[in-house]
Amino acid sequence: MSLKRKNRISLNLGGGAARGFAHIGVIRALNEEKIPYDMIIGVSMGAVVGSIYCENPDIENLEKVGLKIVEAEKFKESILGSWHKDSSQSARNILKILNSLYKKTGIIGKILLSTGILNDEDIEELLGCFIPDISFEKMKFPFACVGVCLEEGETRIFNKGSVKDAVLASASLPLVFPPKEIDGLNYIDGGVIDKVAIDASEELNIDFTIVSDVSNENIKKPIIRNGLDIMFFIEETASKYRKKRQLEKATVIIKPVHKDIHWSDYSSSKELIESGYETTRKQIEEIRHKLNLKNPFKKWFFLERRKLKS
Repeated sequence: MSLKRKNRISLNLGGGAARGFAHIGVIRALNEEKIPYDMIIGVSMGAVVGSIYCENPDIENLEKVGLKIVEAEKFKESILGSWHKDSSQSARNILKILNSLYKKTGIIGKILLSTGILNDEDIEELLGCFIPDISFEKMKFPFACVGVCLEEGETRIFNKGSVKDAVLASASLPLVFPPKEIDGLNYIDGGVIDKVAIDASEELNIDFTIVSDVSNENIKKPIIRNGLDIMFFIEETASKYRKKRQLEKATVIIKPVHKDIHWSDYSSSKELIESGYETTRKQIEEIRHKLNLKNPFKKWFFLERRKLKS
């Protein structure tokens, strides 16, 4: 067991598909205001964002890579990139939409006969090539992510071994992505149990947590257009109870998504980044107060320690 150090701070980036782009704005604002944190813990889309940043702690690079992913033609034409556009059409066209999706992706057969709509080749082409293909030990800034083991029914914190495998496991949204096999076990989206990595922070002996929660709980009436929407709504509802108790343990909670932006609306990526930035800026004094950073010496100590770690 490792010794617990006092005043360790984690930045926790939660899951939320397209809404996870708000994390980029959150990181930018925290860095500009010199708010210290010792590591990033990501879940699902938060793991994707966190891994790219921790390999190269440059906010400009993070935004560039993030937008490059969703602006690529192959992503736009994929089931992930085109889902919001196709499902936003009128209900009168539903048969046409399903027929189009079936022709493009064989979606119905994949849902019924395989473990995910996307296969390993799809994931590598759309997402895998952007995730750091290195070990956790070689990351320039400390990083961890969370997945859920299907066989054991428990979360696992990944902070050793392959970053790429761990992030793909953490982001393996059930039905859409197939489970990711690591060491003979199958892993799915960490948000199924630990949506904002609060439990992971406790296990890693973190004292203060800054949580960026991009979930969609503020929508009073859910937008239900298709089976994936139902799955997401069920997952959001189930996680609401867990998160309510988990978030009571968080030091600071940032909720950077204010509009009813659909989980698959990647066209709103730039808007989400800006929303994350502006929301965090408005909470800077609260963050400093709750992290007890009013004392200039204490703030300097945190920042110097972070430089040494990176």
